[in-house]
Amino acid sequence: MHKYTLKIRDGKIVQILAKSGGDAIKKAVKAYGCQPDEILVIAAQKIEAYRPK
Repeated sequence: MHKYTLKIRDGKIVQILAKSGGDAIKKAVKAYGCQPDEILVIAAQKIEAYRPK
């Protein structure tokens, strides 16, 4: 999983967990009602989650 930092054209910066950049943009479009060309990926960080056994 990756944490993507996205900037939407209206100046809002959001962080979304997703498997890929395209998936993060799809989630932002659905959540914020914007167009894909209004979104800029600023950063991506790999997140590793460990589950106790």
